[in-house]
Amino acid sequence: MASDVLKQIKTAETKAIQAIEAARNDAEKTLQKAERDADNNRKQLLKKTQENIKELAKQAETSAREDIERIKQETRNEIAICKESAQKKIPEAVELIIQEIGKGE
Repeated sequence: MASDVLKQIKTAETKAIQAIEAARNDAEKTLQKAERDADNNRKQLLKKTQENIKELAKQAETSAREDIERIKQETRNEIAICKESAQKKIPEAVELIIQEIGKGE
């Protein structure tokens, strides 16, 4: 009877050790899968972030070019207005110069 009890204990110990090993193996597999999944997620996030950065840079460049063109056009317009104003005042300036020259004689 004692030997039967010892056999049952030994069998229970063996089963417990096997269960522990199986649980350890399952845990290692689960951990490895989680690490692979985390690495894949990190790679996907990095790729998406890089794509977003490229798109934002492209949008910023487009916006900057539009601003440059707008500023150029505004400057051309201001130059044209100044030029037109100056041309209108040339006869008056010539007249003032002639008067000053006339006073000097």
